[in-house]
Amino acid sequence: MLAGPVSVVVPAYNSSHDLRECLAALRQSIPPALEIIVVDDASTDETSAVASELGAVVLRLAGNSGPAAARNAGARAARGAIVLFVDADVVVASDAIGRVVQAFEADADLAAVFGSYDCRPRRPGLISQYRNLLHYYTHQSGNPEASTFWSGCGAIRRSLFLDVGGFDAARFPRPSIEDIELGHRLRAAGHRIRLDRDLQGTHLKRWRLLSVIRTDVVSRAVPWARLILTSRRFPDDLNLKWDQRVSLGLVGVAGLLLLVAPLRTELLGFAAFAVAAVVVLNRRWFAFLRRERGIAFAFACVPLHLLYYIYSGLSFAYVYHEAVDEMESRSPERLTEIFREAFPKLDRVALGTAVGLTCGFSLLLATLFLVVKGGDVVGPNLALLAEYFPGYTVTATGSLIGFLYGFIAGFAGGWIMALSRNAAVYLLFVAASQRRTERRRMRKLLEYV
Repeated sequence: MLAGPVSVVVPAYNSSHDLRECLAALRQSIPPALEIIVVDDASTDETSAVASELGAVVLRLAGNSGPAAARNAGARAARGAIVLFVDADVVVASDAIGRVVQAFEADADLAAVFGSYDCRPRRPGLISQYRNLLHYYTHQSGNPEASTFWSGCGAIRRSLFLDVGGFDAARFPRPSIEDIELGHRLRAAGHRIRLDRDLQGTHLKRWRLLSVIRTDVVSRAVPWARLILTSRRFPDDLNLKWDQRVSLGLVGVAGLLLLVAPLRTELLGFAAFAVAAVVVLNRRWFAFLRRERGIAFAFACVPLHLLYYIYSGLSFAYVYHEAVDEMESRSPERLTEIFREAFPKLDRVALGTAVGLTCGFSLLLATLFLVVKGGDVVGPNLALLAEYFPGYTVTATGSLIGFLYGFIAGFAGGWIMALSRNAAVYLLFVAASQRRTERRRMRKLLEYV
């Protein structure tokens, strides 16, 4: 089944400088695109003139509406069966369009495909190189059967794109996670998305530390966390993989230990251990940086990566706290239900039985092993149990009595463990609820004053 011709859509806002290189690369693609549509998002520079000069079809929006609206406008005007979205600051490889066509022709059920930046970001400097290489590495390590979509260099069947409503321009009027949200909708509807690691483009953007933090927090981490909580989907992919979640948690633990360290200096060692564990978990990432840019660059990126975990974790914590407060004010019963789902009550009898059987069988097998082994000294340590458990001996019969004692002791321990855990979770929930109630009362008092 032929994929059909490809229309390229490039959203652009005040991008006249980067757009020249972007369009020049697209014009050299093999095979060529059916058309290249530049959607000028009400630029105040020469973006439209540059696009016209280089032979692109130009659509100009009446007002600055954001890249989501610009891409939607371009897709509606496109004539190709496949729409390839390319950012104005991305220079695609010459085989990009060919790889898109090949992906759709090879898989008739494929809904979308996307790639990544390459490992040759144009802008020099530690921050720009680190940020762009992080994107490259994350996508190169992602699952081929993707859980999301990326519009920096990503293609989708035009008919399907229009059927699902395109990007949510009302929800994302500024650059944000509109592509990730579209990917969530596609996957929720049962459509497949593929990550092609060889579909690449060079990123031209210059990053500074404050712009990285602002973009990652305001435009990505916060809206992404809200999307995760509302959709209740937490895919093990890209920068949400298990090792990234554990790394984030370890950095959080290290931060808390550092806050308490002035009171207990011995906690500094535990904080250092947590940071070292983060480095070990991300050893492949740092090894990649060493191969690409040298050991000095890799060491310089360690604090940047720790900072990345810090503000990402704080962003998620903020959104989670925000969602809990909102849900409790609207529906306390629903919050209680979610809490019970997240921390299900442990069955005291079931846990007691499991621990009891484990302890009982362990003692039975240990006793039988010593009986079979024999010798002058047969299990002096186990024989000591006879002083505490009447009737127990290192014999076949004694092993059955040992199983009974082990089961009883293990059952009691498991039962108490489940009871303690359930009580601790309940007290934690009550304390958190009381704090939220007090905060709401204080806010109402301040509003009244």
